[in-house]
Amino acid sequence: GDAREATLTITYGDDSRTIAISQAKFQEAGEVTTYTDTLVSSMFKATSTTYTEFSGVAGTNGAVYAGKSAKSSNGGYIQLRSSKSEDGIVTTASGGKVKKIVVEWDEANTTVGRTLDVYVSNTAYTSATELYGTSVVGEKIGNIVMGTSTELVIEGDYDYVGLRSNSGAMYIKSITITYEK
Repeated sequence: GDAREATLTITYGDDSRTIAISQAKFQEAGEVTTYTDTLVSSMFKATSTTYTEFSGVAGTNGAVYAGKSAKSSNGGYIQLRSSKSEDGIVTTASGGKVKKIVVEWDEANTTVGRTLDVYVSNTAYTSATELYGTSVVGEKIGNIVMGTSTELVIEGDYDYVGLRSNSGAMYIKSITITYEK
């Protein structure tokens, strides 16, 4: 059946303990479950155009996000850049196999041609700095270009994803990541 949760309280004298019990959705052997995480700026620490580190942002089914971003002054969207070699978004815990990235651009404020590079790995990221320099974790598998594309389908089995601006500032309303388990 479907996933379900219950709360159980055990009382012994004046002492009581409450625990949560959960059961995952039943799946036949070999059946694949797909789910998505939609990332928006309110999930991260930045409250202004000052770039701010974040970590421990939990997704819906196991993925955990970290990185460094800002919040655009026009609309409060995710703001990423590449000039400091430390900005971007990465997964530090996997939620399954990464299958697709969809970007909703702030088209009014992002220059046509700005490129979001997509990296994948089977090793957990620790910070967005791992998407820069000579010791890049994983591999750049493709990109999403403002004015040309809004999504990237990922072939293969990769557990972790990293996202960063290729060059210059970009403004993103949301990033939806599709996982399979």
